[in-house]
Amino acid sequence: NTPFRSKSTIFPGFPTMPCLAFEASNQYSTIMTSSGERFAQILVMFWSLAVLQSAGGQSVTWYEPLPVETVSSSTTDLPPAEMKVFEGYPASLSWNFSLTSLTLFLATVRFDTVTLALSGPGGSGANVDDAFKDRFNLTWISQRLTLVIFNVTASYDASNGAFDCELGTNKGSWSRHIRLKIIEPTKIVGVTSDQDVCVDAKVTLSCNATGKPEPNITWTRVWENGTDSRALQSKDGYFVKDNFGNSSSGTYRCAAFNGVGEPVNQTVKVIAKYSVPKVKVVRSSNVVLEGNAYSLSCEATGDRITKFTWIKVSNNLSSDGHILDFSNIDRNDAGVYKCEASNRCGRKTKTETLIVSFKPDNVTLEMNTTENNGCNDLWVNFTCNSSEASPPVHNYLLLKNETEVSFNQKGTWIEKILQGKTFVYKCQAYQEIDNVTSTNIISLSVKEPPSVKQLKNEQVQEGRDVVKECDVTTGTPPLTFFWKKVNTSEVWYGKPLNITDINRNQSGEYRCFTNNTCGNDSTSMFIDVQFKPDNVTLEMNTTENSGCTDMWVNFTCHSSKANPPVYSYLLLKNEKEILFSKKGMWIEKISSGQTFVYKCQAQQQVGNVTSTNNVIVTVNVPAVVEQIQNVTVQEGGNVMKECDVTAGTSPLTFFWKKVNTSEVWYGKLLNITDIRRNQSGEYRCFANNTCGNDSTSMFIDVQFKPDNVTLERNTTENNSCTDLWVNLTCNSSEANPPVHNYVLIKNETDLIFSRKGTWIEKISGGETFVYKCQAYQQVDNVTSIKGITLNVNDLPVMEQLLNITVEEGGDVTKECNVIAGTPPPTVFWKNINTSEVIHGKLLNITDIRRNQSGEYRCFANNTCGNDSSTMFIDVQYPPNITRIMNDTEVNETDLVTLDCQANGDPSPVIRWIFVSNMSIVPETFRITGKQDEGFYRCIANNSVGNPSTRDVYITVLYYRPWKTKLMIDTADGFVFLNQIFTVECYAQANPPARHEIFRGDGTSVGNNSVVTTSVTEAREDIVNFTCKVSNAYGDGPTVMIAVGVFFAPPAINKTSPCKKYVKKGEETVLTCFSVGHPKPNITWTLRGEVQDSDGNYLYITPQETGPYPYKCKAENGIGNSTEATVDIAVERTTHFHRPGLLPVVIHEPGIHSVGLDVTVVGIHCWTVVVEYERKPGYDVIDDVAPLLRYSMTYRGETFTKELNDKRSLKYKNLAKEVQKVRSQLLG
Repeated sequence: NTPFRSKSTIFPGFPTMPCLAFEASNQYSTIMTSSGERFAQILVMFWSLAVLQSAGGQSVTWYEPLPVETVSSSTTDLPPAEMKVFEGYPASLSWNFSLTSLTLFLATVRFDTVTLALSGPGGSGANVDDAFKDRFNLTWISQRLTLVIFNVTASYDASNGAFDCELGTNKGSWSRHIRLKIIEPTKIVGVTSDQDVCVDAKVTLSCNATGKPEPNITWTRVWENGTDSRALQSKDGYFVKDNFGNSSSGTYRCAAFNGVGEPVNQTVKVIAKYSVPKVKVVRSSNVVLEGNAYSLSCEATGDRITKFTWIKVSNNLSSDGHILDFSNIDRNDAGVYKCEASNRCGRKTKTETLIVSFKPDNVTLEMNTTENNGCNDLWVNFTCNSSEASPPVHNYLLLKNETEVSFNQKGTWIEKILQGKTFVYKCQAYQEIDNVTSTNIISLSVKEPPSVKQLKNEQVQEGRDVVKECDVTTGTPPLTFFWKKVNTSEVWYGKPLNITDINRNQSGEYRCFTNNTCGNDSTSMFIDVQFKPDNVTLEMNTTENSGCTDMWVNFTCHSSKANPPVYSYLLLKNEKEILFSKKGMWIEKISSGQTFVYKCQAQQQVGNVTSTNNVIVTVNVPAVVEQIQNVTVQEGGNVMKECDVTAGTSPLTFFWKKVNTSEVWYGKLLNITDIRRNQSGEYRCFANNTCGNDSTSMFIDVQFKPDNVTLERNTTENNSCTDLWVNLTCNSSEANPPVHNYVLIKNETDLIFSRKGTWIEKISGGETFVYKCQAYQQVDNVTSIKGITLNVNDLPVMEQLLNITVEEGGDVTKECNVIAGTPPPTVFWKNINTSEVIHGKLLNITDIRRNQSGEYRCFANNTCGNDSSTMFIDVQYPPNITRIMNDTEVNETDLVTLDCQANGDPSPVIRWIFVSNMSIVPETFRITGKQDEGFYRCIANNSVGNPSTRDVYITVLYYRPWKTKLMIDTADGFVFLNQIFTVECYAQANPPARHEIFRGDGTSVGNNSVVTTSVTEAREDIVNFTCKVSNAYGDGPTVMIAVGVFFAPPAINKTSPCKKYVKKGEETVLTCFSVGHPKPNITWTLRGEVQDSDGNYLYITPQETGPYPYKCKAENGIGNSTEATVDIAVERTTHFHRPGLLPVVIHEPGIHSVGLDVTVVGIHCWTVVVEYERKPGYDVIDDVAPLLRYSMTYRGETFTKELNDKRSLKYKNLAKEVQKVRSQLLG
């Protein structure tokens, strides 16, 4: 990009006027070629223009560049037009314009401020400045000024300036700008090459592209069917993929485009080939016992492992190698170990927790007695303490007098020591290595507090003696005794209580107390002193005697206090008649003119006592009134009636009294006028004298119909509630004459008559009846004002209860739901097993125990009957193993039966697991080898609480080999050809194992566990060794180890060079293969000059006859390199090929020989030479001249076969023969 430079002359006092074009005068139509002439002419024009003026309305219309713009002022600054051009290519800029009312003098083309070209009107004098003629050309065609750029460079870009055409006119300068935007097609200049990466590594693919404008770069994945995925997320041409896995392997495409030209792309193949190691740790044994030898083996798979490191996490100490050995492991070696394996893709670790097993060194039993106030029982807290053990102690056993056994996983017990007992305790810690018994024992004995024997109550008659002795059933002497009368606090000291001539005041509760240094006790008895009553009297109180005809007398027999109380009284009447009464009260009727003598007797258990007094009763004769007839009268009539007597002592006094109102009329005559219904009723006439009185009644019946009739009901007892019996009563208000009949109307249809107005109706279940009644009366029949609706009550019906399952210690709340029953029933619960009754609907049992399991029944009853519902409460409790087999020793093939028993609710399920791998084992199984040795855990589980577990250990004494290991004594697992190394095979077995080591081809290396061998032939990169082990119990696992073999490429027999015949100018592929480990590097040379090849393949196109001795060299850094030479010769004859046949060579008539084919196989070659006769007249297209013979040379040895010379022999027969020979030689 060369900057613009131009030469220009500036005259003082004159403006610079480049790019002028004239059309004003003919005399100035020609622009002088020299600069001086042009400038003189421009001066003349400017002076001439000074006097040339034009009228207003001038404008310039720009047709190019687009858009079309018209401006009417030279000061109008139009926005620049934009034009896209390619860098390095020519471009044309055009200004097409027209002028209105303007005169053009000069057109000037500039870039930025640099003048490039000038032109007069109509293109006169159009010329590019001398400094830029090699870059630009200027043309004027029909008011279209065009600037041609020969080669667009970046210096013309709009960022550096604009191209400008300025029109100099008589009305000033008018300009239009063009800015160039240089564009260039997209080109990818750099992209990541194909690569093999580590699995899960971070992969970054980069793609760099150029272009103007800057291209947009996208990455896609190319699927196997050739289609692309959607655009992948990338930035600035970088696609980053974390965790690049196998699924991400494949072809990725970088595509770039900036809108110019065609999009471009390149592909990259990325394969996740390598992987970080996969590490696992193999233990020498599942159980690590303190004091034994132990090892951890770190094993890894993946790309070649370069290093193994073991690290103890707690102190970060490390050691190299994949085996971590402990010759005499102890508890301090326990901890977390980390195995780290490294390769090209990174490091991978595997942690292994090493737990060293050892039994506890010390076990002790401690106790702490709880508070004992009553001295009846002693509660003792026992704790069995164990020193550290691994695995930890899993259970503790408390031994009581060497016989009673109690297990506890926490090693704590609370024991109840009964009075007068002595116990000896010790404990044992259960641990997988060994069970350890406590070094101490604890002996406990408990004193007894006194326990008083229960006394029986005493019953004695007053005046007799009482003797009672207080005794104890238990208690440690010395004991103190005393008696105390509870209500008087009177005290008697000593064991016996002696009371003589006891009286009633000495009845009551007597308590015996005893105590010793351990505590006290007491018991009570009651003395009941019995006595008869001291005094009995008979009293009377006469009842009211209005008529003096009969006298009613109240008699009461009184008794003083007695024990037991008087239970009955007897009334004696004239010493004959006997009436008993528990309350001692009687009412006696005394008729007129009679006399009676009464006394009473109190009957009591001690003795019957008769009243000390008699009562004599005599009755006088009262007045007797004559009976009066009843009167029937209609309401509103009059009544007159006289009262008279038939007997009675005078003087007599008379009066009438209406009984219900107590209204009184004095005298013998009763006179009522205009009687009303309310005056109906009983009227009594009274007559009295000094002896007494008498009366008689009459009824005045004022007749009227009833004002009101009602129907009432009263249900009878209904025990079964199957049918309801209802008493219905039709009640009528007062009527006279009375209602003489009633009718019961049932559901408006049925009529049932009753004179009493009462009915008993049977209502069956589910029925509803509407009743009303009608009173039949002489005046009128009256119907009840409202009816009665009746339906039947029902028996109680209970909702069926669901059984309940609850864990021991939980709570049970159950409500008995009565879904029917009228009236509301009474509800209660009953425990069927214990007959315990719980009243109410709610059954609430807290902290339920297993002995509360059983049937519970809820009862509901009412006046109709009863119902009940039953449920069962199943109180579940955790399992407990009650018996388990002992540890045992077995041999391989033995049949083992595991025995374990447990209780619990529900019945626990017993299952066994092999602790080492936590696998489930059947109860009966056959031992298959040493791998079956270890702890077997019995697990009793019923899904209630925690399972109960106990372990037993099964030792396998005799077994077939297992844990076979095969290794060589080289550090990295590789050997060199002919290197002597040791192969060692090891297996655990009892009896000891027999070993036999084989090569991969089945060849035996030796029958010892350690053999020495070497690899003498370079056939493969890897040689496999296999170890087979066995003993009397069978074959153990066979293991194989792969040993990498490093060897140099083998030598080539140089006495048999190969020659290959090729056509001139035809591309030929030479091949060279060599074996070796590591893989050899192949280079090709021709006369010492290294050739550009694809390793095993060299592509050549010979032009001259040759020969061309191409040399192939193979080397891999081990031993000497090997070489082979291939001579290439160019045949001068013409070949043509028939499909499926070898090439045919055509010569002039005569006998000829020619090499038909040369093939390099590995590093060997063979040549076929055919002799044949060419005779004139044969068709060289369809037939081949008779072949005389052919020979094949392989490694210096020649095989010759004579052929039939008949014309019928076809070339295809030769091809078959050649294939046969080739198969024989190479097979």
